[in-house]
Amino acid sequence: MFPCLASFLLPLVLMLPSAAGPAESPSLRAQVRPGTSAAPTGKQVGPLGAIPPDQADLVVTSLEIDPEGFVKYKVRNRGKASTEKSFIAVVYIDGASKAQVLHNPLAGQTEEPRNARAARIPPCKPFNVAVVLDSLNWVTEASESNNQGNASFAALCPDITASIHQDIMDYGTRYRSKITVENKGNGPMPEVNVATMVVPNTHWPGGNPPTPQQCISDPKQPCERDSRKVGPLLPGKKDSFHVGKKRLRSTTLFVQVNISCTLFPPERCAEANVQNNVVKRVLGPH
Repeated sequence: MFPCLASFLLPLVLMLPSAAGPAESPSLRAQVRPGTSAAPTGKQVGPLGAIPPDQADLVVTSLEIDPEGFVKYKVRNRGKASTEKSFIAVVYIDGASKAQVLHNPLAGQTEEPRNARAARIPPCKPFNVAVVLDSLNWVTEASESNNQGNASFAALCPDITASIHQDIMDYGTRYRSKITVENKGNGPMPEVNVATMVVPNTHWPGGNPPTPQQCISDPKQPCERDSRKVGPLLPGKKDSFHVGKKRLRSTTLFVQVNISCTLFPPERCAEANVQNNVVKRVLGPH
């Protein structure tokens, strides 16, 4: 698995060519570097230079990806004077305009973080992020050549799976099934559906538990069912929960976990390995 920001769309579409440079190491943060692409107002990115003593000067100081896969950035007014006016920041992913964010006037030598909630990264492939400040040239600045920041990211790809454990309790006499959902990838995991089926051995006719399809289609089947939302999760993060009743240590259980993503478009559900979205285990005396 939300902060709110003031953003709105303007009738402006511009395709920026990707900035040259090597891909960064897999991370949710990349170092901001000067870009080489033309901004909507024709501004060109250049060196920062000395701090303006009596004028505003807007620069991008940070570009990151939040746990849900949206672009985060920081803008700093490095000049000593206020911008006095509001300004628009345009966020590009792979050269396509994805978000336009309205900033209120920014005081001199202050910094402001923002989330571009309409700019979501493409999962499982390398991408470039660019932020162009004061795209409509509302603010008078000491330099119009440093309003753009670029950062390249290597492919950020989640890998969503689950593990099933026996959680011993009541002084070792009983246990419950414990499910742990984990993002083993290097990219943010979106919210997913986690459906769990638990079948005790006392109801296994002929020694075989009901199939998941039988449990879903026939409410009379002796299955304990649990369905919930989990996430978003950053890489390496986990979320655990219990399912089913407490059972005597002598009880054998068949447990199956199904993980599914129903986001639209389906590309938002891309992950490194879809083969580990179904996990099964038999729990019992040991």
